[in-house]
Amino acid sequence: MRASYDVFYKSIFETYKDLGAVALFTLLWALSLLPIATAGAGTAALYSCMREKQLGKNVSAGDFICAVRRHFKKGLILQLLYAGFLIPALGTSLLLLSDGTVVGIAMSVLLLYTAVLWQLMFLYVWPLLAADPAQTNSMILLRAFKLVSDHFWYSICIAIYVFLLVLLSSIITVALLIAAGATAILLNNAAMKLLQGYDPEAHQFESDVSWKGSLRPWKI
Repeated sequence: MRASYDVFYKSIFETYKDLGAVALFTLLWALSLLPIATAGAGTAALYSCMREKQLGKNVSAGDFICAVRRHFKKGLILQLLYAGFLIPALGTSLLLLSDGTVVGIAMSVLLLYTAVLWQLMFLYVWPLLAADPAQTNSMILLRAFKLVSDHFWYSICIAIYVFLLVLLSSIITVALLIAAGATAILLNNAAMKLLQGYDPEAHQFESDVSWKGSLRPWKI
């Protein structure tokens, strides 16, 4: 889809333009994963800081730490909801599939489809939290579900671009230094592209980019 390609292209440009910041916040995000309890808050902080950077604001490591503290409770709950549904759903689906019966296979496919929808929803959960931290988690999940249900194939395309981005980062080892930050930029843009259609005054996305003046991307 052209819309998802425009989002991907602009995200590549913004990743290059702010390469220093992307690397810094990717490193801080990786460190936040070490205490498992802060993984959700660290992810929320990553998306929040990258969004602020995309808006042209100055963001530092101190801002990341403050964002981790600010999003700790919501991030932990979302982290538990994500893993608490996805892991049992995939495990149960594999067990039903190994059963070999028609009913077991049908239920397995249904669970897999639900797991895919859940995964697609979480493409937007973190950008939605970064865009409006005052939202409740239930509202974030409802809005994420609406974005996926209204734009299913767009969401599939964005998921493919995320996969390609992570795959490329795995092949080019040095790119792992920016993988998480680049993914945050991509998903922030993907969400803003959709939210613009619902509330153009609050959310704006411009697909036009200019590479002029972007020769020193290491600056934070």
